[in-house]
Amino acid sequence: MFFQKAIDLKPYQDNAYWGLAVSLENQNDLRGALGAMRTYIHLAQPNDPYVRRARSAIWEWQYHLKRGPLPDSEKAWLKRGGQQWDDRNSPKRDMPPQGPKAIPISVSPID
Repeated sequence: MFFQKAIDLKPYQDNAYWGLAVSLENQNDLRGALGAMRTYIHLAQPNDPYVRRARSAIWEWQYHLKRGPLPDSEKAWLKRGGQQWDDRNSPKRDMPPQGPKAIPISVSPID
């Protein structure tokens, strides 16, 4: 993994831990992501603007780990709601009907 190699080469490179955390989250390894993000916070500079976002990610991952996987009924409900949102807010729905784009021009005779 790229970020792990970067950490091996330079263990105090804080942004490598951020990248590792995001990568692990995408692989559904929330426990690993938590560890990497906590390390990022530990190594971050005092005024690092991303620490707040890192803490938010940690909070979210801890919540998901505590709650566990969603039941199938809740997954289906979320999927239906998302589809309803897409159906109501689709750009295709609001487009005018397609057809010839002729603009009628009326010409009046000039005297």
